[in-house]
Amino acid sequence: MLSRSVAARNRHILFGEARELLTFSLPTHKDVGKAYLSEKSYETEPLPSVCKRLAEKLVEVWIKSSIPTITLRGIELQLQKYIGDVQKVIRSKSATLKREELERNLDTLFDICSCKCKEFSSCCCPLNLKVPVAERDFLRDQRTVRVG
Repeated sequence: MLSRSVAARNRHILFGEARELLTFSLPTHKDVGKAYLSEKSYETEPLPSVCKRLAEKLVEVWIKSSIPTITLRGIELQLQKYIGDVQKVIRSKSATLKREELERNLDTLFDICSCKCKEFSSCCCPLNLKVPVAERDFLRDQRTVRVG
């Protein structure tokens, strides 16, 4: 068993314990943060290399749900921005508002869907980027209050 100080050092202030990305549900911001910590091979590994591997895993999860995603490069950039923002906030003593915003969003969907339309009935996205009719209620649920 890890000593208390080692266990405390392995616990992230916002995400908690590192954990592999779950493959049976669309991930929240917190899930992505935990997966980032798990994916990181060593302390000084560059952010882009970790985000590249994590982006590939995210795409696999979203493909299982039959929901189209943004490009792999777009996912990598979204991950880099999110993890970068978290790192800045943790280092800053004056970023209280940004930290509160990040904490509020921990349980919201890390949305990489290609269609960002709020109302699918008025969606004007190209056909290959539209959310399939059978998946719309599921995605709407995931984007709002997570049920189950």
